Amino acid sequence: MKRKSVILLLTLTMLFSGCTKTSNGEVMDTNPKDTIVDSASSGIVDGSVEVKSYEEMFTDRDLEVGYEESKCVSITLTGNTAVCGEESVLIAENQITITAEGEYLLSGEFTGSIVVEAGEQEKVRLILDDVSIQNDGGAPIYLKQADKVFITLANGSNNTIKNTGEFLEIDENNIDGAIFSKCDLTLNGSGDLKIDSETGSGIVSKDDLVITGGTYDIASAKHGIEGKDSIRIANGNVEISCVKDGLHSDNQDEGKGFIYIAGGNVNITESYEGMEAKVIEIAGGEISIVSGDDGLNAASDNRQATIYILITGGKTTVRAEGDGLDSNGYLYVAGGEVYVSGPERSGNGAIDYEYGGQITGGIVLAAGSGGMSENFGNTSTQGSILVNTQTSYEAGTRITLSTEEGVELISYEPTAKFNSVVVSCPEIEVGKNYVLTIGNDSQTIVMDELIYGEGTGFGGKGQGGMHDRGEWGDKPEKPDMENRPEKQNRPQNENGKEDDL
Repeated sequence: MKRKSVILLLTLTMLFSGCTKTSNGEVMDTNPKDTIVDSASSGIVDGSVEVKSYEEMFTDRDLEVGYEESKCVSITLTGNTAVCGEESVLIAENQITITAEGEYLLSGEFTGSIVVEAGEQEKVRLILDDVSIQNDGGAPIYLKQADKVFITLANGSNNTIKNTGEFLEIDENNIDGAIFSKCDLTLNGSGDLKIDSETGSGIVSKDDLVITGGTYDIASAKHGIEGKDSIRIANGNVEISCVKDGLHSDNQDEGKGFIYIAGGNVNITESYEGMEAKVIEIAGGEISIVSGDDGLNAASDNRQATIYILITGGKTTVRAEGDGLDSNGYLYVAGGEVYVSGPERSGNGAIDYEYGGQITGGIVLAAGSGGMSENFGNTSTQGSILVNTQTSYEAGTRITLSTEEGVELISYEPTAKFNSVVVSCPEIEVGKNYVLTIGNDSQTIVMDELIYGEGTGFGGKGQGGMHDRGEWGDKPEKPDMENRPEKQNRPQNENGKEDDL
């Protein structure tokens, strides 16, 4: 959880508009509410956030994976050199440099670096067909200059890229990824790519980074995937094990520094923070995150920036040691499914937002520590229940919400210990009773208002404690900021910001 300053309660007006096109071409309405209004005691902030569209995020060429082999420049890799007859391909020991626009078909094994240094307005496509590239002290693929580079994984191909040793300085660029790009980068296709970055990140683009297909297995000593301007995922299978963030975007400029996921499978098995960016939007796909700190973290050095997490579709599962969903701005859930396990420690919460949290659709079941528990706010249009318990339940204990008549609405078995539960689903209505069951314990929840239990998270809205009803009716107390548990040995992220553990 990021260190948060004491804030005034603000007023937010947000407009959601547009629709999203899924990867199979179906159109999905992602306009859950025309206007979102959050009123509070001091100050007014007006803003509008439009849901990003599939067409806006991905071009036709991003999605194009077909090619004619006869029209490609063939490069056969042979140890520390290669065979190619084109003038646009410069071959030296341990380095192959592509200097012109075109499609290049690579195959074979190589020790060294494949460099793209084309014109600033030129587009280059690299087709990997059973390629193995290893580089000691540098990036196996270095995209130094072009307008945009496409890396296509040939159908059925198995490709490996490995960086070993510390990255050596070869020019003015701070190269720190197994695939390192100074330009826009798109990865697609239907083959496999395994990336092992011993001392750096897996894939890095200093502009936009797009994935529309392929299967990726990334192990890295820094970030798994870094797109400075943005990371956009339409499809594919991505598995990441890394030391820093699984997905990381940090451009502070307006309209940049975001993560957008519309489809595919993203499985982050080990990370410091699962995803970090100013804006995180999940419109589809299946996402699984294991993190040593926050699962999803919307953050920025610029406190005036538009910062939010928006979930409109897909299925997101988080196992976090820090906050599960952490926004240093706003948190919006308008669709999809979200399941959070953790944290187990009281200094963090399964849900944490600074200015406002709202649910208008979808399913959320978050189980974590009750010390910093937080529910969605009163601007929500869907019911949400927060219950803190006197019992600490073991990982694997089943949580079920049912109607009073015994119809099960939602259930989940968290993978971490917990004594606080937030549950929301479309079936929750004001004026009805529900039964929340945790293991062998049950309690009837009387929904006389839309939000049942309003915890006070550090930096949150502080709207009072949970309603005192039933055997679990212990009221979440406002955190003691003066005597908050100290956080020792806090790691520093790329921007030098201090992260709570």
